[in-house]
Amino acid sequence: MTSNVEAGPPPSISFGGLLAGTFAAYGRGWADFWLVAAIGMVPLAMISVAAGVFFDVSNKAARWTADVNARPPADMNEFMAGFAPVLVALLEELAVLVVASVILGSLVYAALVKATDDLLETDSVSVAAAYKAAGRALLPMLAIYLVLGLVSMLPLLVFFFLTRLSIAPQVVVLERRGPLAALGRSWRLTNGNFFPIFWTLLALAVINAIGGQLISAPAGFFRDALMRDAASSLLSALALVALLPLLAIATTIVHFGSTGRHAPPPTIEAPRLRPAYAALKIALDGRLFLNGKPVPPADVEPLLGELAAGGHQLPVFLEAPELPPSAAEQAVLDQLAAAGVRIFPGEQAPAQWGQLQSIEAEVAPMRFKFSLERAQILVGEEGRLLRQGDIAFAAETQLLKSIGLLVTANRVLEAPGGDAEQAFSSERLKEPSVHLRLGFAGGLSWKACYAWDQVPGEVWSFLQGLHSAAAV
Repeated sequence: MTSNVEAGPPPSISFGGLLAGTFAAYGRGWADFWLVAAIGMVPLAMISVAAGVFFDVSNKAARWTADVNARPPADMNEFMAGFAPVLVALLEELAVLVVASVILGSLVYAALVKATDDLLETDSVSVAAAYKAAGRALLPMLAIYLVLGLVSMLPLLVFFFLTRLSIAPQVVVLERRGPLAALGRSWRLTNGNFFPIFWTLLALAVINAIGGQLISAPAGFFRDALMRDAASSLLSALALVALLPLLAIATTIVHFGSTGRHAPPPTIEAPRLRPAYAALKIALDGRLFLNGKPVPPADVEPLLGELAAGGHQLPVFLEAPELPPSAAEQAVLDQLAAAGVRIFPGEQAPAQWGQLQSIEAEVAPMRFKFSLERAQILVGEEGRLLRQGDIAFAAETQLLKSIGLLVTANRVLEAPGGDAEQAFSSERLKEPSVHLRLGFAGGLSWKACYAWDQVPGEVWSFLQGLHSAAAV
């Protein structure tokens, strides 16, 4: 039997998809991102205001300037003697602000990385979990910031190095690696995607610069120097709260798209896999499936009684998980509850091979075609092209998540038969047949070709769900 497992190429990134995905994720989780950022940035603003009051640099400088204008110093020694207290206060305040900014900035950025990853992975954010991960990664994050600070001093090459090392914080926070390993892994993961990442970071830098100036501008209306400095510190913190998440989101999306959260098993026997658990699926029209196989209406009641008596908790997958349950689906859910079957949402069930990253499906000849890979989507039916072009990263991630649930719900990877070598071959595509190729995190992929009269029910059920997902 031919193995259906093969290695896949590393994913690529587009500038438009990355930028659109950044703002889409920001729009979905802006309140959580602001809260995460505010927890660190507000204390930093308070420290800045307190340092301004304590060291009183502005007023000391104003008094020294007034004294110099009223009585010019006789020589340089007298000039420096008057200026020395101002300089010492300035250096002391600067030292306090640098230390506070580096520590709190590293903590906030690490928390934003974790929050973004959780949003992409589970569509929810836990502020406590974000800061727990940030606290654990604080020391290596400080080392990363030290290296990036040194790199920023390099002329000409600064943009190249900062781009290639831009996801080192993600490696530290999400993969729990040390600073040196994180820098090396960032260099490898960004290989081949330099320009999309660079243009995205440059665009966000411009947005941050302009947005920061606009938000901080009202501080200039204060006449008193101390009040002006305090207002500037608070408004700068507000600007960071609103704008810093964009950079964390963009670089986390790069990391999310470059590597999976769950490593696949080292060896897998294909195409047959041992089911990790039984699974129920409810079609839009209310039909019930068990492990990808339809349950005849006459057998539904006995099956529910058997499942309830077994006491097992089963995942229930909906045919279009990105949509609210249809009336027919809700009726079946109510029937399961009435029968005493213990269920939980299918999206909480473990995936078989980890995160789905690409899919290609075709019902030949030219009946239905669907492809989603590397921020590109294609949908065709009966020889007509219905959709083709770029898709935002956030939309691609959500659609792949939904399709991954369909793969698990219908036990596609366990479907019997299938010829991996003939999948998408030009000759077989001319004949009535079904072709599938699924790409997973870690470069692992599964593919199969089925003759028209040998397509398993699990695969037909999956294709029906995929058709519904493609129409959304």
